[in-house]
Amino acid sequence: MNWLEIHPNVYFFGDNDKPFRANSRSQSALYVIESHLTHNFTPDFWAGIDLRYQYGGETTTDGLKDDNKLKRLGGGISAGYSFSSAWSGFVSYGDVITESDNSKMNMWRARLIWVF
Repeated sequence: MNWLEIHPNVYFFGDNDKPFRANSRSQSALYVIESHLTHNFTPDFWAGIDLRYQYGGETTTDGLKDDNKLKRLGGGISAGYSFSSAWSGFVSYGDVITESDNSKMNMWRARLIWVF
């Protein structure tokens, strides 16, 4: 069985009236769309590919734009397994595919889940 999940998000930020070495800092909204295409190989084992696009989030310090708007596409792979009806887990790896700000990052993540 295949699954396609698409998660659009918008993050809003409040103003910071006491930032370090400035009088005020604000941040514009950050728009994120995340998608996962997964396939169940067995009833207990699944794997998938992930994409995430981020846009916006530029900060303004003391009325001057900081020229740090995000335009970033990332991707990765994930795999998970259900050990029992109560226990499951997954591991994933992600990396930056394209960016506008010289971002260099990757991420490994492991999660153990207990359903009660």
